[in-house]
Parts: sequence; structure tokens; C-alpha cells
Amino acid sequence: FQMDSTDSVGTDGSRNRLGFGCSGSGGSLVRIRGPSQLCHNRRSVKYSGARSWTARFGGLKYEVDVSNLPTSLQNSVHTIKDGAGTIEEYDQAVQKVLKHRADYEELKVVLVDCLTLPAMHHVNAASRALEEVMDASLIAPILSLLKGLNYSAQGEGLRLLGYFGDPRVFLIMKDCAVDHLIPRCRRTACGVLASLNYDDKEDANDAYATLQQLVDCEDWTLRYAAIESLLNFKHMHFIEEDLKAKTPGIISGRLSAESEDSELLKAKIGYMVENKTI
Repeated sequence: FQMDSTDSVGTDGSRNRLGFGCSGSGGSLVRIRGPSQLCHNRRSVKYSGARSWTARFGGLKYEVDVSNLPTSLQNSVHTIKDGAGTIEEYDQAVQKVLKHRADYEELKVVLVDCLTLPAMHHVNAASRALEEVMDASLIAPILSLLKGLNYSAQGEGLRLLGYFGDPRVFLIMKDCAVDHLIPRCRRTACGVLASLNYDDKEDANDAYATLQQLVDCEDWTLRYAAIESLLNFKHMHFIEEDLKAKTPGIISGRLSAESEDSELLKAKIGYMVENKTI
């Protein structure tokens, strides 16, 4: 689930967010800002509300030692991690973390947290940056995204795991491809199954067989993802010949039986079957 910065409004009664407050004696009203002031801060209120939602239900729970970071970067991490900022402050914080991503190991997990931010341009920038700094230390934080409800962040996280290719995530990717609630995440997981750098022949064959089964899925977009993943399976040298030999029949049989599948896809796969490229 991805929330846009204009889709949610903070509901707590703090002075900073809603612009009014009461005195400590008898609850008498002290100050109410004028309409122009409220309008001026409206975007900041909404962004804080959206971030509070994602932090509670779809954000990343983690600890990071900021003691070795410059003070300005410490403040940026605090803004991103704790959801305490306006749109402008968030933008500055993300840009600063992106700028120094290669300078401090501590910022890697913060980039993973940026995948949960409400603004898509922040998510996209963090995703591209993570491709540059991705290593085994980020597998656990990315997998922890699967525990939340931010399905956009999960999709990006799954894609990054496929990009990195560590085979230790195989079983989780198999579960996502078969059972994830969100079609996009299932399709992404199919691609991950095809791109992992398997060091176990049994796992590779299990992944390949899973993709074959998904060719018969009810969702035609998932069928397409499964077929594409079979066609682009990275380590075909691991796949047993008898299992590999089933693929053309599985694909062509499904496509010939289903009129709803794209004619373009049919033509593409048909050509590959006829030319024995799969």
C-alpha cells in the first residue's frame, strides 16, 4: 500500500500539527491561528499524517547508531526514522542521506526505510541508490518489510533482492510468488526466482517447477510473469532435462486454451516454442 502525501491528515491535537493549543490553567483557549497560517502549513500536516500511518503499519522498525555521523546527518536520520518533519524537511533529509550513502555504512538501512516514505520520488531515488550499495547486511531489513502493510515498499524490496541475487531468500521468494496477497508482489517474486544465483541444484529445480505451476494461475498477469521468468531463468544449467522439457508444452498448452491471454504474448511465446529457444 502506498500513500500519497495528499491522502492522509494528521489527527492528533498537538500544537505543531494543527496550529492551536490550550493553556495549562482551566483549559482556556490561548491562541488559534488565522486561516492563512493554517493553509500555509496544510501540506506539512498532511505529510506528517501519512508518514505516521506508514511508520505504524508499513514502516521499518530498526535501530541505527548515529554517533559517528555529522550532526546534520543525525538530524536527517531522525527526520526519516521518526516521522518528524514537513515535506521540505523530509526532502532535505532524503537528499542528504542519498548524497552520503557511500560514506557511512549506517545510512544503508535508512535507505531501506526510505522505501516506505509516502512520496514516490523519494522511494524511487532510494531504490536506485540501494542498487549501488546493496549487500548481505540489507537482506534482513528488506525482508522485514514483508511484515507490514506497505505493499509498494514490499514490491521494491523484492525487486532489490532479485537484483542482489542471494539464494538464501529462495524459500521466502517462493512463498511470495505463490501466496502473496498483492499481484504485483507475486509477479516481482517470480522474477526474483528466475534471477537468484543458486548454489543448490535442488533449490533451482524447485524454483523452476514453481514457475511452471504458476503458468496455470488464474491471474493472466501472473501467468505472463511466470512465462517471462521461465524464459529468462538465469541458471538453466542446474535444471534437470526432463523438467526443462516440459516447459514448451506447459506454455503452449496454456496459451492455446485461453483466449484472454494477449495475442502479442501468444505470438512471442509461440515463436520461441517453434524455434526451440525454450
